[in-house]
This record gives sequence, structure tokens and C-alpha cells, in this order.
Amino acid sequence: MEDTIALDMHLLRDYAAPLASALGVPGELVATADAWGSGFVDELDYSLEASNALQFTSDIAGSDLESVVFAPKVIEHPTPHPTPTPTPNPNPNPNPNPNPNLTR
Repeated sequence: MEDTIALDMHLLRDYAAPLASALGVPGELVATADAWGSGFVDELDYSLEASNALQFTSDIAGSDLESVVFAPKVIEHPTPHPTPTPTPNPNPNPNPNPNPNLTR
């Protein structure tokens, strides 16, 4: 997977960013592509993601966010490494539309 991300970022960085700059698109596109690539690769470190999920859950415990925001549950036993596992949202629509005649 890292090789695929690296190829995608190479194409964005070395071909799409210069083309976009030549067409007048504002911004530092090469640096943006580098940051995206680094972030995508970091997302593949499931042990770090599990640690972040546990820390996030701990950080919001007792706050107003606790009832409306959550991180994936970390299941530590199925594998030798803690892994964040997506779970169904216990409250999929915390702010339901009060007017059924309105659509979103």
C-alpha cells in the first residue's frame, strides 16, 4: 500500500503540481502533496492509530463532546497489536431535523 501511495504522491508532486502552477493555481502544491503523502502513510501505522484513538477517547471523557464524538473502539486481543476497529455509530443522527417537511 505504501508503494501505491508513494506513486500517487510522485505523480501529484512531480507532474500535477507543476501543471497546476503553470495554469495559475495558487498555493504551494508540492509541499501540500508532500504533507498529504506523509499523512496517508502515517494512517497505515495501525498501532499509532490505535494509540491515538485511545488518547482521543481519554481526552474527551467528561467533556460535552463525549456524547457526540467518538473514535473507533480499539480491540486489543484479536491480533498481537492493538488495532482500531470501526464500530457502528451508536447515535447516527444526534441532531435530527425537527421539521419533517424540510430535507437536508
